[in-house]
Amino acid sequence: MSNKKSACDTANATSTKNNKPDSIISSATEKIKLCNEKNLKDHKSKAILEPVKKMLCEFSEQNEEFARAVTAAENLENLIDEVGKKLPAAVSDLDVYQQIVGKIFPGAKVTFTMQIHMSEYELEEPNVAEQKTDPVTLDLSNLIDW
Repeated sequence: MSNKKSACDTANATSTKNNKPDSIISSATEKIKLCNEKNLKDHKSKAILEPVKKMLCEFSEQNEEFARAVTAAENLENLIDEVGKKLPAAVSDLDVYQQIVGKIFPGAKVTFTMQIHMSEYELEEPNVAEQKTDPVTLDLSNLIDW
């Protein structure tokens, strides 16, 4: 299992005045953390709140532009309530996340990847010496002067 902490676990409240990526992510994370179940009206919204908060923190950590959109969103609790009220009795996590993300950043898409690991050792992060590097991709058309 990864030892990497999510933005929700590690963020400190900072000002967005300097507009540095870390402060934008921290601001988004703080806004997400302030979402409270007590302010939600729908029982489905209350059920999805914690997984949605975790997802929003992870997405904010992955993409500064998304973090800015979270910071700019007027009221995350109302947004979660709006999505929660429209949910059917059974729905996938991916559908919920796509709806929430679509409300925060129209046009954004959520993708989902699953992997099987046959033992707990496959989940451990490799040592720095053992890490594999990604292959380098060269576009040979850049070398040709047209």
